[in-house]
Amino acid sequence: MVQLASSDREARRQQRFIEQHPLPSEVVTGMENPALTETAEINIDASHGLFYSQAGWVRPKALCEHLLSPSGINIQQGEVSSLTQRETGWQLNLTDGSTLEADQVVIASAHLANRFAQTAELPLQSVRGQISELTLPDKVAGPKRVVCAGGYVAPALDGVLTFGASFVPNNAATDVTDDDHQRNTDELRQTLPALVEALEQAGIELSPENLKGRAAVRAASPDKTPYAGPVPVAEAWRADYSLLSKDATRVAEIPGQHYPGLWISTAHGSRGLASAPLCAEVIASRICDEPMPLEAPLVDHLHPGRRIISAIIRGENA
Repeated sequence: MVQLASSDREARRQQRFIEQHPLPSEVVTGMENPALTETAEINIDASHGLFYSQAGWVRPKALCEHLLSPSGINIQQGEVSSLTQRETGWQLNLTDGSTLEADQVVIASAHLANRFAQTAELPLQSVRGQISELTLPDKVAGPKRVVCAGGYVAPALDGVLTFGASFVPNNAATDVTDDDHQRNTDELRQTLPALVEALEQAGIELSPENLKGRAAVRAASPDKTPYAGPVPVAEAWRADYSLLSKDATRVAEIPGQHYPGLWISTAHGSRGLASAPLCAEVIASRICDEPMPLEAPLVDHLHPGRRIISAIIRGENA
């Protein structure tokens, strides 16, 4: 994957990163042209970029199907309207009137994850995103690497170029729109102008009516960090840690109360394919009482209770 510097300021920032974080070349390498063009195998105008030789890209649907393929995994589709705590775990109440029983429940429903009574205190922002798809003519080839700048362009798959994605905060619509196609097209012109020029010379007009696409909704937290951990009992936290509203340094020696067997993983934003599996491992390690896969301060920062503490300190629950 190639991460382009879209401005001189960004190029300087990338160069400082390489100087201050001397990572192995197998992880990341700073590049200038003509090396950028040679690596991406497509003409690039940017003066500087970062090359991640081991990075890749996936088809999300195919990845999910692969992860669900092992034996022992049962899938039941349905819409859960509420969660009821039982002595042995949780009862999931579905909108069709049926129920499911589980000793451990992980809520991982993106921007809908705070629709339950137990998670309503966790703020989430909906961020709409749409990708655009264009069938390439025979004489035009896209990049051989993923190219990222303000958006991204993936290598063509079965002759179809995918690029995007739009980023529209506070929008949960999933219909494909011409406005988002135009956003993606404008970004493609800035990222790979030579590719756009080749398409136009081949008679391909980059207009919304010539594009296909798909839209979905990301979830983001106020601090742009995922929630990954046990679901806190918000009412108990507000009572136990109320002193923080008067003095943020007075941390009560009281363990936070959580709903037994209820977990949440959401607010992964635009990087869910990277952060969600790691957060899943954090939750699995907690459930199985195994060593954490991350350092303790980061595990603590991922804890969803941080938002309740932050609200108490700001006096929002006084």
